[in-house]
Amino acid sequence: MDCGHLLAVELINYLNICDMCKKELVVSECNLFPQFPRANRNKKGNIGQARFENWLRAYIENNKTDKIYYEVEKIYLDNSSKKGIPI
Repeated sequence: MDCGHLLAVELINYLNICDMCKKELVVSECNLFPQFPRANRNKKGNIGQARFENWLRAYIENNKTDKIYYEVEKIYLDNSSKKGIPI
């Protein structure tokens, strides 16, 4: 299992909030949760959230004046119960 996150540390650095808030968000319980490695990482034939985070980070670095709206939520195997490990 990985220690997953909703908002990647690399993306937190681009938020327009105070540095203390950024540090708090990195370790916040609302941002961290157990996650299967397959959902978190990229490997051949596997598209995890890292692919999208890397794309977004590259976009932000190359388009510094653009404003981005980014939303993410946990998805569960049985999304109606919201129990267990997010997939």
